[in-house]
Amino acid sequence: MPAPLVPFARAAGRALRARLRPLALGFGLLLGFAVGTLARGRPAPGPQGTALAPGFAVLELFTSEGCSSCPAADATLDALGRAARASGQRVYTLAFHVDYWDQLGWPDPFASPLATERQRQYAGTLGGGRIYTPQLVVNGRAELVGSDAARAKMAIAQALATPGTVALTLDGDARRGEARWRVEGAPPGAVLQLALVEGGLVVAVPRGENAGEKLSHDNVVRVLRTVPLTADTGALTLPVPAKARPENLRLIGFVQDAAGLAVLAADDA
Repeated sequence: MPAPLVPFARAAGRALRARLRPLALGFGLLLGFAVGTLARGRPAPGPQGTALAPGFAVLELFTSEGCSSCPAADATLDALGRAARASGQRVYTLAFHVDYWDQLGWPDPFASPLATERQRQYAGTLGGGRIYTPQLVVNGRAELVGSDAARAKMAIAQALATPGTVALTLDGDARRGEARWRVEGAPPGAVLQLALVEGGLVVAVPRGENAGEKLSHDNVVRVLRTVPLTADTGALTLPVPAKARPENLRLIGFVQDAAGLAVLAADDA
């Protein structure tokens, strides 16, 4: 470089660095905030300041003790639930026992018309319009054969990788059926589904397709209540079944779009 241009180049460099310094500082602060947020396990802010909730997966299995294909699906659901609890993943499993098998040799003691009606509602939104057992519905958005562990794991992984825009905090005493909740960001028309589930259930089946089998169940839905979300907070006491073992009860709640049935948030207590 010719000598007369050296002072000018140095001065220009200093001016450029002075202009870039605030930008670099701002970028550094933004990067530090993002890294700190991820390190704490919290999602970064979303558009317009809306916090994105961590990914979750609500697994609803429609099953029956009268169906010979269902025990394998029950075992798959149990295994998925245990694996999720061991790894701290936000996976919530619910077993809905339908009643349309009850006239075919063995009346399922946990069957209810409510479970059948819920499955029929999904049949209308997930396409096909048919119901079958065992059927697994993931976050109200996808359905598959309940014993297909490989597809179920893929659906769970996709759900966990998808952050939400609704946050639910559920608290209470499952032994007494007492539930308290707080919801943030729920869209108009959303509802809260409150399920009282029971695990550790074992039934010896004397008749029907599973005659002679001893079936084990986890997270069987004993009570389900749908609550319109007219306020951000609320409380409700669910009826505890007379023969339920209180120590095996658990509360699972999830926010759901009442029209499309997509599950928007979930938590347990």
